[in-house]
Amino acid sequence: MRKNIFFIFLFALFAIPMVFAADTTLTIQTLPDHDVDVSILKPIEIYSLIESFHKKSDSNGTLSITFTTTETEYYARIWLKKDNVIITYEKFEEGYAVGESKTFDVYPEWYIKQKEIENSGNFADDSETTTETTETSTETEVVTEENSTTTETPEVETKKIEETNSDNNSSFLSQITGFTSFKGGNSTNIIYYIVGGLALLGVLGTTGFLIIRRRH
Repeated sequence: MRKNIFFIFLFALFAIPMVFAADTTLTIQTLPDHDVDVSILKPIEIYSLIESFHKKSDSNGTLSITFTTTETEYYARIWLKKDNVIITYEKFEEGYAVGESKTFDVYPEWYIKQKEIENSGNFADDSETTTETTETSTETEVVTEENSTTTETPEVETKKIEETNSDNNSSFLSQITGFTSFKGGNSTNIIYYIVGGLALLGVLGTTGFLIIRRRH
């Protein structure tokens, strides 16, 4: 009789699974200094709460909780709030193993997009490209201005030389003849006028000399 009882006890010991409660630690990464509500649920379709938490994230946006359950798996639902206003709400219902540490990221959509842009570095590339383009344009403008002020075509230089020579001839002839009215005229015509004037003076002088000689 005692042997039968002993065998029955051993059968019950191995046939009936023993149920133990296990601790599970969750870490939640979210926005800093925000209210976080966490619900730990049984992995079934009907809402069945195991334990709930209402805490606040630290200055780094980190929050840790530990719950105890006899279930082998669990679901999690997390609300992120600020001043009692829900910012985002996430469901994690993939059947997570009890007893294993787990980290959940809970961020609003706008924060995720902002981080993606920052990580891609598009702003930095655009800024560098704009800066390089501006510097290149500035250097090109400076070189163009310098060239425009210091470089002249041969035709322009030749024209300037002719104008300078013309002005010099006019000034020289004006000083010799005393006729300032010829200053703006053509240098060739002025020379003709001077030669004609000198010839006329020679003729008049010769004529006067002959008349005086005849009188004597």
